[in-house]
Amino acid sequence: MSLPPISLDAPFRLATQDDAPALVDFVDYAGLGVPMLVWREMAGEGDPRAYGLGLIRGEHAPISFRNAIVVDRGQGPIAGLISFRRPLAPQPITPPAITVPVQELGNCGLGAWNIAYMAAYPEHRGQGLGTELMLLAERLRQASGANRSSLLVVDTNRARRLYERFGYREAARRPMVTGNWRNPGKDWLLLIRD
Repeated sequence: MSLPPISLDAPFRLATQDDAPALVDFVDYAGLGVPMLVWREMAGEGDPRAYGLGLIRGEHAPISFRNAIVVDRGQGPIAGLISFRRPLAPQPITPPAITVPVQELGNCGLGAWNIAYMAAYPEHRGQGLGTELMLLAERLRQASGANRSSLLVVDTNRARRLYERFGYREAARRPMVTGNWRNPGKDWLLLIRD
């Protein structure tokens, strides 16, 4: 897996393995803490952050650095986007339970260009980076040949306004499974832009 080729101008660039620590942060921010909970379960006695770093530094996981673009103004990544084309066939639903609704919704967006994670460090939010990354995601979708884009969001996420400005509309929803995770939302939403 890797991103389709598009031209990038500074401060945007393709991520490298060296960007993995920042990408772990962005994945956890965008995933509202769920990724770290999942990595903790998957790592067993190991370090959950190290588990996430391994996935991102690897070549084959959907959250691999190969599927990421970062914003770097010369001091390292300050924001990032991880996106990829969803499979054309439904994928098996696997534990942990907290991710089951997300996996089910993913199977509702088959073949779409998926904006998996998009986030910035807190001190760099509110600067229009989300809008610029959404524009890049649209260019990636076009380059991939996908005829629609998807993303998953919690029903209470304020970023929904940004996504709706880009034409994303709710296509499906699933109740959240929270376990040890605390969030004021009730549902995960699949947003689609045709």
